[in-house]
Formats: sequence, C-alpha cells, structure tokens
Amino acid sequence: MKYENPDIPEGINLTPVNPLRELARLFSGLMLVITVTIVTLSYLAGSLAQHIPFAWESRLLENPINQLMASRERPEHLKIERYLQQLADGLAAEQGLAEGMSVTIHYFNGPMVNAFASLGGHIMVFRGALQNVPNENALAMILAHEIAHIKHRDPIVAYSRALTVSMALSNLMGIDPGGDLARLAGTSSALAQLSFTRAQESAADDQAMGTLLRYYGHTGWADSFFRYVAASKQGEYPPKFLSSHPNPEARIAHAQQFRRKNPDTSQPIATPLPDFILALKTQ
Repeated sequence: MKYENPDIPEGINLTPVNPLRELARLFSGLMLVITVTIVTLSYLAGSLAQHIPFAWESRLLENPINQLMASRERPEHLKIERYLQQLADGLAAEQGLAEGMSVTIHYFNGPMVNAFASLGGHIMVFRGALQNVPNENALAMILAHEIAHIKHRDPIVAYSRALTVSMALSNLMGIDPGGDLARLAGTSSALAQLSFTRAQESAADDQAMGTLLRYYGHTGWADSFFRYVAASKQGEYPPKFLSSHPNPEARIAHAQQFRRKNPDTSQPIATPLPDFILALKTQ
C-alpha cells in the first residue's frame, strides 16, 4: 500500500467569516431579542396596570406622601392649596372620575414652571406655574389636564412599565438598577419619575378641553400656558418622533382645532385669579 503525506492547505482550520463581523451579528441578534422582550413586557405591564384597583395604587405612595407633607412648610400655603383643591374638585366632577377615585392637590413654593400627576391621584403644583397663568381659566386647563391623566390611569401605567423595564434589565442583562429600582418601588422620588407618552398627553389635553367647555361654557385661554412655554423655550424642540411630549406649538394647534369642532356655549369671559394667587407674581 502506498502512503502519501500531502501538504495541508494553509488556513484550512480558519473560518472564512470575519470573527468581528460574526460577533457583531450575534450581539445585534441578542440586543434585538432583549429589546423585543422588554417592549413586550412593558406593553403587557401597562395593559394589566389599568386594572389595578385605585385603592391599591393609592397605598404605593402613602408613606412617601406623608413624609413629604411633614417635611415642607405648609401653614402659609394652606389658602392657596385649598383654592386649588376646590377648583380641582369642580373640574374632577365634570370629568366623571370612576367610583373611588379622587384627586389631592399639593402646592409647593418652588420656581419650577410645572405641575404633574402622580400615583394615587396626587397632583403637584408649583409656584412657577401659578405665576405664569393670566387667569383661572388657564390654571384650570393645567389642573384638568393632570386630572385627566389620573382618570386615564396614566401614572400607574407609567409606573408599572418603568418598574418592569428595570426588573427586565436586571434579569436579562445582569444590570443592577440599584437605587433607581428602589426609588421606583416606593420612595418620594417616584413622584417626579413618571413620564407619559405623546398619545397619553394628547388624550389628556382633549379631556381637559372638554372639561373646561362644560365647567365654564367656553375654552377661552385654554392654550395660554402652552403659549407661555413656547415663548420662553430655550433652543429648538427635538423632532416629533423623538419626543414623548407634544411640543407647545403642536398643543396650541390642537387646542385651536378642538375649539373649531366644539363651539363655546357661552361668551368667553375670563375668570380672575384670587388676589393671593396674583400676589405670587411679585415673588
């Protein structure tokens, strides 16, 4: 028998595929699986969250709210808070909240031009927002918008999605969310960590406009706060598809469109703000 010892071709044990390209392909596939998983879990969490009893939602921030209220200076702000609560109660009655749902207003003497809804029907209103509304009608639009978020269960949906994403990242990627997860799970930081989608914001605007129409008989000055934000903006807004919050110009146009489709039932007359609210403008 004749034996041969042929030369082995060079590189016979090497793959023809670039290993870095293969690694990139595998990594991209892994990221796609993780992204799809997180998006799916987030959607399911948001859908299920809407069925959580409001009483359960209220307990999530019970202790943080009590601590927050105890730590701030309240006596000199009680008159402002009572006025805001009375106005909010009237607006909430027009929105027809579900049985067992309620809103609680908290006033903060801070310069932030903002108001936001959080878990359990709590609405935070800052001095900066009150300083930049021309009348009660414009203020009512802000409150009615936040009440609409509560009616639509947007805070608990946002909370559930954020918590689900944090837990998913922790388990799928070995990322320890640490303090962020702890804050979302029930500390006062959760009050300001809830963000809503563009669709949720637009739905809240529509609900608020309808509320003002029933409450005052007109929607005059409903876009005043948006006009202030537009006039005081710093730089350019991000493209619409990158922003979860409609920009002020879009919200002004949306309000005008609502007015064209839903005519006033009474003459637009501005309801003045109380003197103690107007006094804030000088601070």
